[in-house]
Amino acid sequence: MKLLLTAILILCLRFVSISQVILYENHFEVPNFTPTGFNCRADICVLPVDSIFGGTGTGTSGGARFKQEYTVETLLITKLGHEYGDSTHIGGNYSLGMLATAENDKLALTINTLSYPFLHIIFDFSGISSGGGGCGIIKAENTPIMLVQLFNTPSNLFSFVSPGALLDQKTVSGNFPDTTNIFNFTWTPVSVNLNNIASTNGYVTIVFDLLQCNYASIDNLKIVGDSLALPLKLKSFSLSTQNKTVYLKWQTVNELNFKHFEIESSSDSRFFVPFAIVPGKLSEVQNDYSFIDNSLWLSDKKYYRLKMVDKDGKFTYSKVISAKLNVIAKAVIFPNPVISTAAIQLQSEHAESVTLKIVSSDGKVLSTNTYNLTAGNNLIALNTEVLAAGVYAVVITGQNINEHLTFSKQ
Repeated sequence: MKLLLTAILILCLRFVSISQVILYENHFEVPNFTPTGFNCRADICVLPVDSIFGGTGTGTSGGARFKQEYTVETLLITKLGHEYGDSTHIGGNYSLGMLATAENDKLALTINTLSYPFLHIIFDFSGISSGGGGCGIIKAENTPIMLVQLFNTPSNLFSFVSPGALLDQKTVSGNFPDTTNIFNFTWTPVSVNLNNIASTNGYVTIVFDLLQCNYASIDNLKIVGDSLALPLKLKSFSLSTQNKTVYLKWQTVNELNFKHFEIESSSDSRFFVPFAIVPGKLSEVQNDYSFIDNSLWLSDKKYYRLKMVDKDGKFTYSKVISAKLNVIAKAVIFPNPVISTAAIQLQSEHAESVTLKIVSSDGKVLSTNTYNLTAGNNLIALNTEVLAAGVYAVVITGQNINEHLTFSKQ
């Protein structure tokens, strides 16, 4: 009967095209019984989490069960021992505590994801300074880091000994513990996006493993099923120039299902050509990228954009940004179009030696010559008889000159 109802629910959700559904939510405020302090401290209960909160929670998998390795504690935040400080009241009456160094505590929750291909795991996370306060806790404070893993559990029976196929995993970090006030919460809202596409029948297990911070707490757990991966978010895209070099920088978040960036450039802001590929870092936290472009300038301005490509081939473009050369000399080519010969009139502020290159439309350097300029007006003859009909660029560079001209050959 339960399987039939689950199947009906899956069909209904698909029929109405709901892109997201809350699979599980638990603020750990409604225990199965009132936990009390145990053994080492007045406000720590070391009874199994499943005995206290198993079968509670809401969502389509409300009532799911927990498993744990070692002693994942229930912290009695507002109880008589008054050991914990939570001025924000985010933790409410109870939260779950875990050791990293002493016992490597792990907490597992098995749920039915209704075969949603993507999961968003959202919770509040806090490192806790113990001050060397017993209960196996030692004083070794550092930034809390939690590993969140997703395992395939088609039997709906999870075991830490044989956890099943690992579908995805990510890490999140929180704020450094408050070392001036022991047992004080410094909550950080965190989220992890996991890929559930390869699950056999929708039943999976989410494992929380505290990697660093020695002691930390989680609360207000929410698991959302999503039919779509959250799109990559481009936070910024900018550039700076130095001489003829362009320095590109950009930042992203949420690179779930992402593949790579294609950097495209243009000399007229209309026709863009890809010239570099940068692999994605595939992290949901902020990712910083940079790229140096030393390629030839075919005009006095360069335009750039990013093509952001997902693993499924879908893509989007960034905004277009531009870089401009600080032009010192003034130049003109005539006649234009050119039949056989042309001349370049070039005004220079200084006497200097310059290099003149003729470049094809596909970026190939066809000829290179050196000329000595005088201060003032200069005239350079340009022989184009050997060139095929088409569009070409003339690039003139020197210590104080950086000129880019285009001409058509008939």
